Amino acid sequence: GFMGMQGLHEFAPDWYALASGYVGRTRLTRTIGRLQGLDVVTSSFDVGLVRRHAWAEDDAVLLRVGQPMRVEDGKLDISLRHRNGVLLQRFDVVPSGRTLELGFGYDAMLSERVRMRAMVDYILNPQHSVRRPDELFAIMSIRGAF
Repeated sequence: GFMGMQGLHEFAPDWYALASGYVGRTRLTRTIGRLQGLDVVTSSFDVGLVRRHAWAEDDAVLLRVGQPMRVEDGKLDISLRHRNGVLLQRFDVVPSGRTLELGFGYDAMLSERVRMRAMVDYILNPQHSVRRPDELFAIMSIRGAF
């Protein structure tokens, strides 16, 4: 099962704090093919600060720190056949690192019917691996109404 919480709080005019966190546990108690057992605990979180009307009437600035879904604890049991019979192998599925996303975003109306969003994320330990180099990710979208 999984559970989570989300919150948004306006702590001053046009200033908002937002947060979310989730935790889950997945257990497999029956055999499926070679998979003999699975017990995994996962989590994710995101915290941020939003400033509405930062430079213009209909804009917003976002600063955030987040961790995408990560296995915090877990074991995987697999049966492997070899010439002397069946061997039950247990694997630790906890990743070597913890991904953190540090983000900056900007959202603004370009005209009455066109909105622009831009986001830049600096990602530490991508894919929860200490062996992967940090990444810089940028995205921009423009939406219009007709």
